[in-house]
Amino acid sequence: MKVFLDTNIFYNNWFAKNANFKLLFHFLNNECNDLLLSNLVIEETNNIRNRELKNQLNEMRSIISKIKKLNQNPIDFKIENLGIEQYDLKEILNKEVDNLILIDYNDIPHAKVVGRALEKIKPFSEQEKGYRDTLIWLSFLQYIKSSGGNDDFVFITENSSDFFTNSKGPATFNDDLLRDIEELGITQKITPYRKLFDFVTSSIDKSIHAFDHARSEPYFEEFLEGECIDYLSSFNHMMLSQYLENNIFESRVSNVLDVRVDVIEDFEDGYIEGITSIDADKYYIAYSFNLRRVFIEVDIPYLDYIENKSDLDSAFPFTHGDGDVVTLEILVRPYFTVSFIYSPSENEFDSFSVDDLWLKR
Repeated sequence: MKVFLDTNIFYNNWFAKNANFKLLFHFLNNECNDLLLSNLVIEETNNIRNRELKNQLNEMRSIISKIKKLNQNPIDFKIENLGIEQYDLKEILNKEVDNLILIDYNDIPHAKVVGRALEKIKPFSEQEKGYRDTLIWLSFLQYIKSSGGNDDFVFITENSSDFFTNSKGPATFNDDLLRDIEELGITQKITPYRKLFDFVTSSIDKSIHAFDHARSEPYFEEFLEGECIDYLSSFNHMMLSQYLENNIFESRVSNVLDVRVDVIEDFEDGYIEGITSIDADKYYIAYSFNLRRVFIEVDIPYLDYIENKSDLDSAFPFTHGDGDVVTLEILVRPYFTVSFIYSPSENEFDSFSVDDLWLKR
């Protein structure tokens, strides 16, 4: 899926930080979908934001000038102390989404745009407004036509009067735009929305996409490695018998003195099996993964080893001892399915549980 956003979606959301944007970005990244923007949207958004900032600063200067006339002491105010930074929408979005595709509009013939203006073909209006909207629309269709493939497209704009047949209810492209799609022979599905909110509420699972999975993965790995080491280190003789699939620990070598775990090569094939919202900023996560190479050292009494030497040497060929204690060295690749509670805002974890484990040898 490729989701296209028009300039008006960013108005008063210049830094794309509200809840709808966050869910959109998480959805795009988690599903490996693309955010699609015209270069004209980038340029227009940058210009509108900078123009509004300039107007606000001029208003501040005017207010400060009036305050100075009302105050005997000097007013300590400098614009450069406000901490205002350079603004670039492209740079902002590149930090949020993994796949940002920008559409060039320079290949749209000027004569074609002028012709549509003269004939008042949407998105041109009766007042001959719509030059930039027309460039955005035609370059969007040109991108779809040239890209091929079977991707679904989403087109989100708040400019209902120039793009849609109605101002309420589900958005539907007007006849001029439907004719454009048909004349270009575009077969890919294009679904219009009049607000980002409409797309988010109708198409995005808020539990599954409450956070960016890939960007949370490093926190998962750090937490889970420690928990899994603790879990493996807690093995008693019954658990060793179960997971190593050898009943010698259950019947004849039941006196396990100590178990130590060393992860040589860590995470692989991490996968979120399921997400369920359980509270504000708390999610139940079912997660599967494996640890590539793990050494488990099991200490047993020397006498137990001597009494079962043949069977132990056959099952665990790497052993060493210091007299009273013999250590069995076991190289495994543990495959875990676990569950835990995750709070994305603070990257906090709770209620860890091992639901399934296979020790591949």
